[in-house]
Amino acid sequence: MPEDTEQSTIVFLLWSNKHSAWWKAAGWGYTLDRAEAGRFTEEEAVRYVVNSSMCGLLSGVTCMVAAPDDWDQGVSLQLPYEPQPVDNVRLAFPASVTDLMPDYNAIPEDFRRGRGGARPWIKFQQQWFFKGLKGVDIRAKDGIDRAAALRHLSTIQGSFEPQHEHKEAAVAYLASLWLEPLEAGS
Repeated sequence: MPEDTEQSTIVFLLWSNKHSAWWKAAGWGYTLDRAEAGRFTEEEAVRYVVNSSMCGLLSGVTCMVAAPDDWDQGVSLQLPYEPQPVDNVRLAFPASVTDLMPDYNAIPEDFRRGRGGARPWIKFQQQWFFKGLKGVDIRAKDGIDRAAALRHLSTIQGSFEPQHEHKEAAVAYLASLWLEPLEAGS
């Protein structure tokens, strides 16, 4: 096997399955925004991935993704969850919605506990649930169909199952993936 004397110039992003978010630089926290994600050398990325695999759970493993130089010039990465089409009958009578939601344990802990960067999204979900969204300016992120996202989220909001805590966390988390951050006071 030939010796590789040249250091790899490829940088990697790290996706945390445990937190459903990108690792920030130096492993300090997580973000849903790919532009804020840390860039890691191959050696660093492999070390983090191997360490994460020691937990013994697939849901806790970190994945490394090669980040090409033109990553932000039209190269897109599919979100872990995308808005699903919801017909009018299901929207009106949302009997079962578990197929529209991430598993509760797959939702980042901040969304399940209503803390940190998830707080504005939890407040958004609660306002929608208790008061509606009249007057709230909602904009979808690039590449997301706003109408499909809102129908998807509305179907979850209107269902009687599963537990409310799961619905609250799921709507807040999915909204954070699909919608632009809300202005203060919205």
